[in-house]
Amino acid sequence: MHFLKYLSAYVVLFCHQHVTAAGNEPACSKFDYEEKLLGKMIRMEVKMEQMVNEIKKTKDDVLAITNDVTQTVQNAEHNIHEFHRNINETINKFAEKFEQEKAKITALSDKSFIPKIAFNARLSSEVNLGANVKVVFDTVLMNEGEGYDKTSGIFSVSQDGVYFFSAHLCNQGDKVVHYKIVKDDEAIAVSTLHDLDNVYTCNSVSTVAMLKTGEQVWVQTTDVSYIFASSYRWDTFLGILLNR
Repeated sequence: MHFLKYLSAYVVLFCHQHVTAAGNEPACSKFDYEEKLLGKMIRMEVKMEQMVNEIKKTKDDVLAITNDVTQTVQNAEHNIHEFHRNINETINKFAEKFEQEKAKITALSDKSFIPKIAFNARLSSEVNLGANVKVVFDTVLMNEGEGYDKTSGIFSVSQDGVYFFSAHLCNQGDKVVHYKIVKDDEAIAVSTLHDLDNVYTCNSVSTVAMLKTGEQVWVQTTDVSYIFASSYRWDTFLGILLNR
């Protein structure tokens, strides 16, 4: 492009000098077309150079926009990844906390749940027993938990907890009844029944005990005893789990 500019200037200078030398003779008229064509080409080259610069600028702008869009997309992808990670962490923490609370509730429920353990049995007939003999209440009225054995008269503990026991016995006229409630050979309640007026009477003894699984409870005489039983006077032994 610079060469064409120099060439055009040279042609104009040459024509000017020639005209000066020859007066008004149009010595350069034969170059008029070439001069105009050359000028037009120069102008076109200038415009082309401007267009090229504009295209380069546009290309740079487009590249910058593309880079901005790429960076924006990358930032968005990173933010989405972080968002998903945070959601997963939150869900995992919530699930862990939920399981912990569920375990607490389950433990509390198991602790507060009281199994149905209760029994009630009576003598089917009167008996005369020596000292330190188990009283076998052979007729079972209730046996929730199947802890009472009517053949031995023994209640076996299947759950740790606080239990209530009661024994109710009647005597034969002026005869004496000596008895106690026993836990593994240890007395936990004791009573005696005796009426000198030959009257058939009854009395009861009751107690509360903290027991462990496997321990046993029964009613036992402490001396020779004459226990009366009839349809009007029931001799009974009962127990129930109050709390764990």
